[in-house]
Amino acid sequence: MKNTIGLLSLTLCAPVMAQEQGFFEDSSTDLLLRNYYFNRDFRDSGAPKSKVDEWAQGFILKFNSGYTPGVVGLGVDAIAMLGVKLDSSREASGSELLPVRSNGRAADNFSRAGVAAKMRLSATEIKVGELMPDVPVLRYDDGRLLPQTFQGAMLVSKEIEGLGLQAGQYRRVSLRNSSDMQDLSSWAVPGVTSDRFNYAGAEYRFNQQRTQVGVWHAQLKDIYQQSYFNLLHKQPIGDWVLGANLGYFIDKDDGSARIGHVSSRTAYGLLSAATGGHTVYLGLQKVSGDTSWMSVYGSSGRTLGNDMFNGNFSNADE
Repeated sequence: MKNTIGLLSLTLCAPVMAQEQGFFEDSSTDLLLRNYYFNRDFRDSGAPKSKVDEWAQGFILKFNSGYTPGVVGLGVDAIAMLGVKLDSSREASGSELLPVRSNGRAADNFSRAGVAAKMRLSATEIKVGELMPDVPVLRYDDGRLLPQTFQGAMLVSKEIEGLGLQAGQYRRVSLRNSSDMQDLSSWAVPGVTSDRFNYAGAEYRFNQQRTQVGVWHAQLKDIYQQSYFNLLHKQPIGDWVLGANLGYFIDKDDGSARIGHVSSRTAYGLLSAATGGHTVYLGLQKVSGDTSWMSVYGSSGRTLGNDMFNGNFSNADE
């Protein structure tokens, strides 16, 4: 299998003029233009298609307000997205740049928009609405034309210096090549759905911000539970900066176990050495147990040490 990917992005940023102290003063509007060509050549015998070959243009407009003045600050974040087909065919569709219709042809265009209300009290922030979570146990996917989004709520609190607390719940998801919201599911069995994903976590930075430890727990209701432990460290040595990213996942089935028995342990270590604009990585990852590493369907696996564009090597015993 051979992959060819062409990606050109242009971001335009424009500050919004202040009309009300805080809300508009700290707001921003960003427009991202993303031109994406994707070619995948299937060499395996028995493949349903000889190749996937599509070209599309994406438009991603984001508005993020500041907060209104006062003890409790209020604000709003909004996103609007449009994907336009430039080239595709029924024989070569399926790159996930665009939705595919029942006749096998890619849609000419697709779009979606969402809004999230937010509130801030001291160093604690709550958001409710359409969000793009980026926490170790749930990372939105942005590997195609338009990013994946979720509907739900999240809380971030940094009241104590060096300590960050996070929690949230998501009920619905819109995949990267979809205009619709749908129920949540797992990568292991995408056809079995759940009505919510819950998570909570704590991260503590110390040692002059060079070291971070994290503890997280997540639940895709009636499908799986997941615990995650993480250590990050960076150590300057002369012109070099040495880094370590160590992580350990524990997965098990939850509630009525709709996809059956779940039991896995995933450990990884990613070491790095950086100087100037260059970084060298050395990684090792191992999935043990009866099942694969668990994650929400459509989400990114970039928490894992060996995650890359073609895969994250997270199958059972991989």
